[in-house]
Amino acid sequence: MPFTGGEISLTNSIAMNNDLQNKITNYSSNWVSLTYSQTINGFNQYKWDKRKYIYTRKLDEINHKKDIAKLKTEAAQLFFDGYILQKKIELTKNNIVKTQSLLSQIEEKRN
Repeated sequence: MPFTGGEISLTNSIAMNNDLQNKITNYSSNWVSLTYSQTINGFNQYKWDKRKYIYTRKLDEINHKKDIAKLKTEAAQLFFDGYILQKKIELTKNNIVKTQSLLSQIEEKRN
């Protein structure tokens, strides 16, 4: 019984006794033996596992919330990194257009 910390067992047995001096052989059998044992001041594994489960569950919830917060932070960081890269690409394209314009003006003046 895990709730009380006890143990239930079901066994059977067959025995043979030889009295060699009187040359007598006895057989005995126990078809079913149901026993229950429980320590009075012992350790109840079920009780401790139940307590550990509660705290493990709370710890898992905390870790899950931390992981979600971390993922949200990473997603926001990646969004802003992408936004910055887009702006850099736009600026680079504008610089290319301006540089081509300047080159064409310089070539016109040179000619």
